[in-house]
Amino acid sequence: MSTAIEGRLYVTRAAELQANTFKLETNQPLLHAENAALAQTANPPPAFTLPDLKSLATDEDFTPITHRLFLDKPANDASSDVIIAGKIKATYTDVRTYDKKLKTDIDNEEIPKGINGDENSPKNLGTINDIAQLYRIFFHYKDLSTKVLKSKITELQKTINKGASKTPE
Repeated sequence: MSTAIEGRLYVTRAAELQANTFKLETNQPLLHAENAALAQTANPPPAFTLPDLKSLATDEDFTPITHRLFLDKPANDASSDVIIAGKIKATYTDVRTYDKKLKTDIDNEEIPKGINGDENSPKNLGTINDIAQLYRIFFHYKDLSTKVLKSKITELQKTINKGASKTPE
C-alpha cells in the first residue's frame, strides 16, 4: 500500500475516533469518563520517593509527623522545632536506615478502632491490602475533619454574634 493511501486511512481513522469520542461523551458520559481516567492513569507516576534526609528537619509535611513520632507531642506543637534536626540525625544515621525505619514506623502505625472494619483485631497500616480499606480510612478522617471544621465555624459564628450584640446601635 502506498504511503499516501496509508496516510489518508490514518487521517480517516483519526476522524472516526474523534467523532466516536464525541458521541461517547454525549451519549455515555460515564463510559467516556472511565476511558478518560484509564487514559490518564495508563502511565502511572513514578513511585513515591522520600525527601532528602538533610531537608527533613524543615520539610513542612514531615514536621508534624516528626512531632508525633520522635517528640511524642501534638502534630501542631512547634515548641520543639529547634531539636528536630538532631532527633532526625540520631534516628536515621544514613539514607538506608532512614528508608527502612520510616517505612517500618509507618507500617506499624495502628489504625484506630472503628476504622479498620474489625473491632476485635487491631490492624496496622502495613497490613492494608485493598482499596476498600484505604477508602474507609480516608473517609473516616475526611468526615472527622469536616466535623471539626463545622464545629470551629459554629464557634466563630457565636463569637461574632456575641460581639455584634454587644455593639451599641
